[in-house]
Amino acid sequence: MKRPAAPGSAGERGGRDRRAGAGRTDAGQDTTRGTAADAGTTRGAAADRGANRGAAGGRGATRGAAAERGASADDGDVHHDVPTQPGHADRDVAGGSTAAARAAGDRTRAAAGRTAARRSAASATGSRPARGRTAHTDGRGRRIGAGGIAAIPGSSGGSSNLRPGRGDDPAVDPAGDRVDVGSPDPSDGSGTTATDSERVRRAVGTGSGAARIPARPRPVRPAPHILRRRRIALLVVVLVLLGGLATGVAYLLYGSGLADVEDVTVQGTLAVDRQQVLDAAAIPTGGPLVGVDTSDAEKRIAALPGVAAVSVDRDWPHTIAITVTERVAVMLADTPKGLMLVDKTGLPYEVAPEVPPALPRLDVGIAGTVAPGDVQTTAGLDVLAALSDAVRGQVQTITVTPPASTGAQPRIELALSDGRRVVWGTPDNGPRKAAVLAALLTEKGTVYDVASPDLPTIRR
Repeated sequence: MKRPAAPGSAGERGGRDRRAGAGRTDAGQDTTRGTAADAGTTRGAAADRGANRGAAGGRGATRGAAAERGASADDGDVHHDVPTQPGHADRDVAGGSTAAARAAGDRTRAAAGRTAARRSAASATGSRPARGRTAHTDGRGRRIGAGGIAAIPGSSGGSSNLRPGRGDDPAVDPAGDRVDVGSPDPSDGSGTTATDSERVRRAVGTGSGAARIPARPRPVRPAPHILRRRRIALLVVVLVLLGGLATGVAYLLYGSGLADVEDVTVQGTLAVDRQQVLDAAAIPTGGPLVGVDTSDAEKRIAALPGVAAVSVDRDWPHTIAITVTERVAVMLADTPKGLMLVDKTGLPYEVAPEVPPALPRLDVGIAGTVAPGDVQTTAGLDVLAALSDAVRGQVQTITVTPPASTGAQPRIELALSDGRRVVWGTPDNGPRKAAVLAALLTEKGTVYDVASPDLPTIRR
């Protein structure tokens, strides 16, 4: 029975060399067949030279095998005692070492030939060969090889068919070497093992010569309680900022003196005394402009007799502007307070001066009342508004007689400056009556009746 070769002996090394040489011889033959299709090109010729180098490597492996057989004769199970001749042992040892060295050189040349052949074949087909990879396991007892992911006997692994790209085996590159898809990914630096499909996609890609695709980081969503804390923190920050802003604005407006009242202006006063307006406004200078109550100031100024409307505004940064609209008297009226000025609304707002203006005087009788909305007052104002300026200038008195019964209209007469009288009748149809009266006044007469404008009359 033949005894196995001792580990590390010349015979054992020769056996390994022989097996390696045989495998590389097959690889060289495959490369020679692949490149023969393009033998007419320069790249094909380079592939043939690589194949010849592979054949030379095979011959070197054969010489290594012969050395192994010579060494195994000494280490076999059946040992024949052969007389040792002087110097033969040294020659045998030297011969084995020389054969091993030659085999190593042949392996180096065969590897170079395979590399050149792969590059030539890839150049001829227009693709780039993938770099050689060393076979590894995926960290779970499964070996990655030419047949895909296969479970090692005795392990708990399984099998998986991964076919990315164009259907090629993802575990083998175009050169026939194994691809490491189970070892930790060196690109992310975390030391964790990615899934097999991700390793295959990164290492192999989607086709021949595909570039290595970096792993895309998966977004990580924070936990709900972390999001809630972030929202609360953001709300607190916003509230603090708003509070600080409000405090700063309040200080600038109230405490800094940059927006204090320095002047109060009054516009639109002719008959109304300006000082009366300022006294009624009661706006002190030196205080904050934003602290002035403009609404209360408007109410106090509007209570003045001759003021019809008023507006109080802030003129930043240091002025309060008061704009007054005065009342305009359109007639005079006798009231319990005396002779009063009456505006177009019928309000007797102010006592007439000692020398009253040349305005028509409204006479509503003893029982009548001059006030806005009063029937007699409104009737007199409507007649005065319908007259032309030329005729209105001749009117001295407007006498309005109250209606004789409920639902009836008052009767109106006009007294002109030259002693003539006009019977106006009821307040209705005022523009028509005013136009007829203007034409009748061109005729001589003492009484002009336009109560019926279609049938006017003149009394001489």
